[in-house]
Amino acid sequence: MAREVYPGVTLEQLNYSAEEIEWATYQNPLAEAAALVTTEFPDDYSLAYFGPNRTFTIAFSGDAPAGALATLDATGLPYSTLEGLGFTEADYQAASNNVSRQVSQALDAEELSPAASFSVNSDITKAPDVIVVTITGDDEVARQAALSAVGIPSVARPFVVTVVEGGENEYVIGL
Repeated sequence: MAREVYPGVTLEQLNYSAEEIEWATYQNPLAEAAALVTTEFPDDYSLAYFGPNRTFTIAFSGDAPAGALATLDATGLPYSTLEGLGFTEADYQAASNNVSRQVSQALDAEELSPAASFSVNSDITKAPDVIVVTITGDDEVARQAALSAVGIPSVARPFVVTVVEGGENEYVIGL
């Protein structure tokens, strides 16, 4: 059976590159299923990501809802679940925003902006509950002062904050 990519159109009828074929047959169906899960189960959904070698992982704050699993099963593609993370996507976003606000206020209070700036990220594939603040800036002294001013922002469990020093800021000059 030829898989339809668009209604009435199969891969054989398209001049797709290898990357486009990978997207159409594997990534797109799982991404669409995950999008449905995020909207239908917002109180359960935590995160999702594609890994190497056609792996896809979706995570839930507690047990994976049967309806979410049925949506993913309907793709006919392999996936794995993580359950019991203890937070939803909305919880993570709220915690991340709170951390950003604290860091911004600390830098402003010490008048370190714009000499020092920051980013707030997470590596969901390794430690989804860790919020990483990276302090950057063109001047090492400003970065060190920012690290001192920021300290470790407070955040509610299950989240943890790590603050690290990054390098210089990159600027695009002219286009």
